[in-house]
Amino acid sequence: TTTEADPCAGAARCFSAGPFIAEVQQISSSLSGGRHHVLRFHMRFRNVSAQPLILAVTYNSPIAIDNNGNRYGVTPGQAVSGMGVTTGRNADPQFTLAPGESRNAAFQVYRRNSGNPTALSYTFDVSLEQLEILPSRQIRSVRQFSLNFPDLTVSRMQGGAQPAGNLSEAGKKLIGIIRGKKK
Repeated sequence: TTTEADPCAGAARCFSAGPFIAEVQQISSSLSGGRHHVLRFHMRFRNVSAQPLILAVTYNSPIAIDNNGNRYGVTPGQAVSGMGVTTGRNADPQFTLAPGESRNAAFQVYRRNSGNPTALSYTFDVSLEQLEILPSRQIRSVRQFSLNFPDLTVSRMQGGAQPAGNLSEAGKKLIGIIRGKKK
């Protein structure tokens, strides 16, 4: 029997979807308005097929679940950058990959009124659609892919905030002293 080579080459944050691979490059975390926790998943997609490939994210599909069971949904108006979106009647074919080509896109999700996050890891799920442009210039969805990235940790917190679960009480006191606040 012949075994097929792993296009992800064993990378932990990589998902092989057949004609393409998707790899989480970085996860950034921030607080919006001091109370909404925002996660941004920066990803690289590579066409591993011999054909051009058009991908778009399925509307409202990006979600994350933290290790505490909290759900993060799509951030209104900012769910994806760098890739088109498909809705029930419309599809944006802007994300085209030639064979072997790589491109980046980012997906943003948030949890309302969450305060300082305590989660240590996240599972990120997103659905992508492979699009085809017909001779009539209509766009149709050919196939849908469900991508799953379990046990991801934040690469970077923006705005100086830190997940509370990552610091011991002594560490929090030390940061307070460094910032000029005595705890």
